[in-house]
Amino acid sequence: MNASTLADDYPLPKRSIRWLGLVFFVFLHIIGIVGTPLYLYYNGITAPELALFFFFLIATGLSTTIGYHRLFAHGTFKTVPVVRFLLLLFGAATFEESAMKWSSQHRQHHLFTDTERDPYGVNRGFWHAHIGWILFWRHRTNYGNVRDLRRSRLVVHQHDYHPWWSVGGGIVLPMLIG
Repeated sequence: MNASTLADDYPLPKRSIRWLGLVFFVFLHIIGIVGTPLYLYYNGITAPELALFFFFLIATGLSTTIGYHRLFAHGTFKTVPVVRFLLLLFGAATFEESAMKWSSQHRQHHLFTDTERDPYGVNRGFWHAHIGWILFWRHRTNYGNVRDLRRSRLVVHQHDYHPWWSVGGGIVLPMLIG
């Protein structure tokens, strides 16, 4: 099947401000821009805090690039369950949706690259391609293109309980370690 025959399965997105995501995005950046310098000024920074920062920087970055992108969206390799769990946990900590939703939209991106059906096509501009598509557009995700991921109970669990995975991996876990 080519992209044009599949177009009906992928409806065009509707312009809509996603308020929860927008507020979270703005709040998170205000905390980072204002809170970090204040924290550093009043408390300084310790070696364990730097270690935690760099650990999470690497773990979440690899979970997106190796996990969500290469393992789940493209299926370029296989791994043991504990590695899949860690990639799902730290991927959820990025607050970039579940691996199943991320992979489905990424597969749609490859199917319709830079057309109106591309969820984050650069044809609408740099801002749209990187964050605007998440904050200002409603996309209906077609999970028919991730049937392979639906066979994994762990991926399905992360998808069904994604907010809990995100808060647990992205907020609770670093607080407990810190």
